[in-house]
Amino acid sequence: MVFCTETDAAATPTAETMPPKCYYRDPSNVVHCVVGLLLLVFGVFSLYQDLGCLAMLTAIAVDVYLVILLIGIAVLGDGFKPFRKFLPHRLVALFLAFFLFISLVFSFATIYVTNKEVSQSCSHCNEVSASNIKDQTTVVPLSSHVKRDALYFSLVTMGCNPPSAQLRH
Repeated sequence: MVFCTETDAAATPTAETMPPKCYYRDPSNVVHCVVGLLLLVFGVFSLYQDLGCLAMLTAIAVDVYLVILLIGIAVLGDGFKPFRKFLPHRLVALFLAFFLFISLVFSFATIYVTNKEVSQSCSHCNEVSASNIKDQTTVVPLSSHVKRDALYFSLVTMGCNPPSAQLRH
């Protein structure tokens, strides 16, 4: 069994003959990194500034961006080679996936907090909400542990949500 012939060996580049890749020289890699980082910043900013609308827009933007990338990969798989220059390199795509995942975690944590899916668990919360009913001018800011709980809930829901018991039977 022959793995490589002499002509194949001469034509096949090795690690010594291949120059290192410069990811920053490819404009599509830079654009994909900037878009991923912007979406990450928007997701984090939406949680710490209590901006539910920004969180919803960030989640929608991440979904649309992923759909565009998947359509691009499908077009490339069909043999349309000119589209390759618009897709990120594998290493850049790895970082991009991490940025988009963390952006979604923060965005959904914001959505959980704004929809009051994650609430404060403290002893004086009932007293505070009773006083807010009487006096509508006081606003109780969310404490940091509620946002932390929302982040944890969002991460657990997205990262390791097991199938429900109804689906197993």
